[in-house]
Amino acid sequence: MAEKIIIGGGIQPSTQDTPGDLRTRVETFADIARIDNPYRGMTIYVVDEDKEYRVKKLASKVIGGIEVESSAIDLEDIESVRPVSEEISKAIFQKAEYDEHTRTLTLF
Repeated sequence: MAEKIIIGGGIQPSTQDTPGDLRTRVETFADIARIDNPYRGMTIYVVDEDKEYRVKKLASKVIGGIEVESSAIDLEDIESVRPVSEEISKAIFQKAEYDEHTRTLTLF
């Protein structure tokens, strides 16, 4: 079982534009293959594509001459995370009412 790090508040990077988990942002799609200790469900942002991918399946990888299960991302089974288009977003908000008092959004 993984060890836990318990903190009393959020993590605040000391530099701008720095993700909380450095594995979640890579420059190119090819860089995904070099991510250490991946996990199923992990979302990775690829800078040169301006696109996110979700890890669906892990593969084995040889580390120090030993094959280690679930230690690499299976690039054959990774899915693109499609953001909501601007047109869909506008359509939703044109048919919605936001109540500032209750902070609720009602769709019609």
